[in-house]
Amino acid sequence: MTFTTFLLWFFGIVYVASCLFLILVVLLQEGKSGGMAGMDSAAQSPQAMTESFGASGSQKGLFNVTTVCATLFFVLAVVLTTLANKRDHEGGTLDLLDEEPAASATLPVTAAPEPVAGETAPVAPAAPAPASN
Repeated sequence: MTFTTFLLWFFGIVYVASCLFLILVVLLQEGKSGGMAGMDSAAQSPQAMTESFGASGSQKGLFNVTTVCATLFFVLAVVLTTLANKRDHEGGTLDLLDEEPAASATLPVTAAPEPVAGETAPVAPAAPAPASN
């Protein structure tokens, strides 16, 4: 196992873990009413307006964690793509298709046995005659 392959496995595991954690953090966040529907509640009181347009205590923390996880997710995607391209150009699995087949992989061609003196050679059966309509 080369160092590049090891890094691919390591970052791949971290990538999947960050993806699952990002999904979890996004699902933990509280939904917000957006668009025009949120505007009528904001018009009723100033406190509703700050809640509509700003994040509160725990929601602010979840927003920051989501930002970090999303950044990690995108950075790892670029790193994994770069490492995979590097491995392929170093001699990865795709280069195996370009190699010549090994000599042991081909079967040897043997000639038909010579007839013994005094024996007649076997005659191949005649091809069937074409059927006429």
